[in-house]
Amino acid sequence: MIGVILLISVLYVALLLAVSFTKKDVMPPTMEKQPFVSIVIAARNEAKNIGPLLHSLDRQNYPQQQYEVLLVDDHSEDATIATAEALVQELGCQLKIVKSNGVGKKEAIQCGVKAAAGNIIASTDADCTLPENWLQCISANFQSNPELLFLAGPVVYEGTGWLARFQQYENLSVMEFTNFFFKVHCPIMSNGANLAYKKSLFQDPYVLHPEEPSGDDHFLLKKAQNLNKNGSKMVLHPSFAVTTKPPGTWSALVNQKRRWAGKWKYSIGALGVVVPGFLMLYYWSLFAALFFGVWFVFVFGFKLTIEAVLLFRASKKLGQYVNVFKFFVFSMIYPIYGVLIGIISSIGKFNWKGRSY
Repeated sequence: MIGVILLISVLYVALLLAVSFTKKDVMPPTMEKQPFVSIVIAARNEAKNIGPLLHSLDRQNYPQQQYEVLLVDDHSEDATIATAEALVQELGCQLKIVKSNGVGKKEAIQCGVKAAAGNIIASTDADCTLPENWLQCISANFQSNPELLFLAGPVVYEGTGWLARFQQYENLSVMEFTNFFFKVHCPIMSNGANLAYKKSLFQDPYVLHPEEPSGDDHFLLKKAQNLNKNGSKMVLHPSFAVTTKPPGTWSALVNQKRRWAGKWKYSIGALGVVVPGFLMLYYWSLFAALFFGVWFVFVFGFKLTIEAVLLFRASKKLGQYVNVFKFFVFSMIYPIYGVLIGIISSIGKFNWKGRSY
C-alpha cells in the first residue's frame, strides 16, 4: 500500500513541477491598426457592480471608435439597467443596452453576439473590473495569430479575509494548471470572466448547450478545440488580468461549485476527466498515508514544498501577495476541502441570480 501511495505522490509532484515551470507569457507587440471588438456582457441584478465595470471599459487604452459594449439584460429585478442608462451620457465608449429574448446567461450571450458588429467578441462578467490594456491585449493576440479562435485570460480575486485568501490561493493554483494545459495544446478549462473569441464559433446555434445553466466558457473552448487544436490560447499576464470578488461565505462558495460542476460531464478530451480524477485520487492517498506514521510526514512534506513553489511562482506572474502562514494552514485543510467539495458539488440544487436550478 505505501508503495502505491508513494507512486501517486511522485506523479503528483511531477505534475506540479511541470505546471510550476510553465514559460512566462509575453504580450505580442501592438499593431498600428486595431480591429473592431464587440464586448458582450450578460447582466442580471448587478446594480452595485455595473458602474465600476462600465467605467473600467470606458478607460480602455484603445480607440473608442474601435469597440462597442453590449450590455445584455437577463431580466434584472433591480436597478442594473437604470444605473447603466444613467451612465450613457457620461461614458465616451459606445454602450448599447440589449434585452435578452430568453432566460439565463447563455441566452443573453447569444442575443449579444447576434447584435455584435465585430468579428472578435470579448466577454467578461458584470461584477468584474478590467485593466486599461485589456482590449489591447486581446487585439494584439488575435492579430499576431490568424488561427486563433479562443483566448482565455486570468481572473484575480480581491479581498483580505481568511475565506477570500483561501479562494485566492486556490484560484492562483487553478490558473497555473489551466495555463499549463493550454500550453501543451490540451486545454481542459477556462474562466468565463475573461474571454475573447471569434464570432464564427456561434455559427452553431447550440454551441453553448442551453440545457446547462452554466459553462459558456467551457463549451466555447470545446467548440474551438474541435475546429482547430491550435486555435485556443491562454495568456497569464498582469496586464490582461480581470479583477472580481470571490463568494463571501462558505455556503455561497459551495453554491458556486455546484453551478460549475454541471459542465464537467462535457469534458474537453480525455484529460478533462483524467486530471480531476487523479487529483481526487491523490487526496484520498493522503488520508491513507495517515496510517503509515513517518511516511505521512514525508509525503505531506513533499506536498507542502511543491505546492509552495507552484503558488509563489503563480503569484509572482500576476503580482499577487501570498501570506506564508495562511498558505501553510490552507495546505493542511485543502485535501479535506477537495474531497468534500468534490462530493457536495455533484449533488443537490443551486441558486444563481435569484433562480433555482
